[in-house]
Amino acid sequence: MTISVRLLMAMAMLCSAVVANELHPPSASEIEARTARGIAAMRAEAEARHLNGVAVIAFFEGDSPKGWVSHMAVVGSLRNSPPAGDQVANLLAIAYQKAGESADSLKDSGKAGRKLLVGETGWGGSRIKPAPGGHWVAAFSGGKDSDDQLVSDAGIESAMREVSK
Repeated sequence: MTISVRLLMAMAMLCSAVVANELHPPSASEIEARTARGIAAMRAEAEARHLNGVAVIAFFEGDSPKGWVSHMAVVGSLRNSPPAGDQVANLLAIAYQKAGESADSLKDSGKAGRKLLVGETGWGGSRIKPAPGGHWVAAFSGGKDSDDQLVSDAGIESAMREVSK
C-alpha cells in the first residue's frame, strides 16, 4: 500500500510540473532562436516552390496578443510582379494582415469563422498554433493561398519543434 501511495504522489508531482511548464512561455532567447529557425524553414520552403514574397513568424503570450516577438524576411521581393494591367501588391502588408487575422481569431487566416473586420481580407496563408504560454503565428504572402499555407506550415513546425540541448 505504501508503494502505491508514493507512486501516486510522484505521479501527481510530475503532472503538476508538466502543467506548470505548459503555462510558462518560452524565454526571450528561446523565442529568438525559434523565430530565426522558423524563418529559415519558410525561406527554404518558398525557394523550393519558386515563390517570391514575405515570411513572418511571431510568438505572443496568452490568448489575446498585447505584443509579440517576430521575425520577417523578404524572399526574393517585397512586391509581386503582376502581369500587365494587374496591380502591384505590397506582400509585407498582406503577410502581416494574414498574421493579424490569425492573432485576433486564433484561427488560420481565411478560416476565422466570423465576419471579416476592417483591415482583414480573409485570404489564406497563415497558420496559428497554441504553444506553452501562448501562440505561434506564421504567415507568408507571395503565392496562391495553398502555397502560402505550405510555407507557413514549414515555419511554424520548425519553430515549435523541440531541439535537443
